[in-house]
Amino acid sequence: MYVDVRCKLLRVERKNESSPDEPYLWIVFLKAEGRTLTIHSPPFSHGGLGPAADDATLGQTIAIPERLGRWTTDLNPIPGVPLSVAQDLSAVAVVVIGLEEDATRGSVAEKGRKKLVEVLRTEVQRALDAAVPPDARQITAAAKDAVVKAVRSATVRALSFTAIGSLVDIGGIADPDDLVGPGWTSVFSYKTIRDATYVGKTFDLTLGDPASANGIYHVHGSIQRAPTQLLYDGIWMKSRAGEIQHYSMSFQQLRAKYDEVWPKHWRLHLLNTYTVGGEIRYDAVWRPGKVGEMQHYGLSRDELQAKDQELSKGGWRLRLLNTTVLGNRVLYDAIWRPGDTQVRQHHGLTLGQFRALYDRLHADKWRMYVMNAYVFEGLVRYDSVWSPGDAAETLIHDMKPEGLAAQCAEQAKRKWRLIMLNPVVTSRGLRYDGLWRPTPGSETRRFALMYPEFQATYDDLWRKGWRIRAMNTYLA
Repeated sequence: MYVDVRCKLLRVERKNESSPDEPYLWIVFLKAEGRTLTIHSPPFSHGGLGPAADDATLGQTIAIPERLGRWTTDLNPIPGVPLSVAQDLSAVAVVVIGLEEDATRGSVAEKGRKKLVEVLRTEVQRALDAAVPPDARQITAAAKDAVVKAVRSATVRALSFTAIGSLVDIGGIADPDDLVGPGWTSVFSYKTIRDATYVGKTFDLTLGDPASANGIYHVHGSIQRAPTQLLYDGIWMKSRAGEIQHYSMSFQQLRAKYDEVWPKHWRLHLLNTYTVGGEIRYDAVWRPGKVGEMQHYGLSRDELQAKDQELSKGGWRLRLLNTTVLGNRVLYDAIWRPGDTQVRQHHGLTLGQFRALYDRLHADKWRMYVMNAYVFEGLVRYDSVWSPGDAAETLIHDMKPEGLAAQCAEQAKRKWRLIMLNPVVTSRGLRYDGLWRPTPGSETRRFALMYPEFQATYDDLWRKGWRIRAMNTYLA
């Protein structure tokens, strides 16, 4: 689940100076998934609020720039624990420190922000380590709110005992920046955010002590599930082959359609698996054929490997493989067809591990025909299936959409075609991994289309003699 956290507005409730204030904020976003802590603090101190904060007056409201006040991240229940427990062991919180600029140098203020992050990281990680057992099997319902309590108590402790004002008073400055005050939100669990749907929750923080004579700032923000939409990528080649396509099917609908077209000699050409609202959906394209097929759905990795070993002995080889993350589980849908080619599989690798494997197998004359990239436990993971080969190829990772378009244009100049394409959506946005090989024939591509646009493109290209060779479906 993607979560959108925003600190939206800063209002000057009481000025800190007799002259106009120059407020600035240190904002720290915290995400805990069991014992795993992620901290994001935008690197802004002086000037972070933009020109509107240069001479702030009483009652003035300042829009907090998104570069400072917004964080979108994926929040997942921890694996190996029943969902009823796991969904309370992943949570997000926000810490905001209000300050008022005087004579502290900007570089010194930034050092202060970094020190604050360091203190929070130490305290919250220590609390998580103490609250959550390292072995997921030891986590019971009694520990459901362990993360919420740990983050809350550690944040209070860190901000209560850290002399925050001293972080911007290094070297005995005559007129150091003033600390207005800290504030921190409730700890929002995965369940709380999910149940709030896209409406989300709002929060309001008062920075400063009403009993003192110093300034008081008010911060308003929200936290909600990030809006997502179903997007499609398609790669087409010139062909006159027949095709049947069906989209957004449940498993029961997929099986019914498969059983309907099988005796009419249609075979799966493409199969996409993805999740929408916690439910698995399927897109499928069939082409004419009479080859045998074995299909299995929703397998764990161990079940996939056991089934592959069993079928390989009978002369079946893995042909199509989809990887889907559902909650805290990685599931596989697989299609086998008759064959005698050597095949090897590798699963769950990080990018570094995958590139090392790729370089080694490429040198040994193995080539991929399946590459799946997905996010699990906060990391991009790779599954791949290989057979012997020596085709020339180029594999590029982590391309932004505009980078992918540029790379396609460059590769097309030397008549290399896009053979495999994986979209991956993380807190950094949409990224692509692509593999090109020298391939005869023409190619056309469309990326990140919503369904009506994709279907219209498909129909238009069909009439012009193009047939789809590869397709991705994903939420972004």
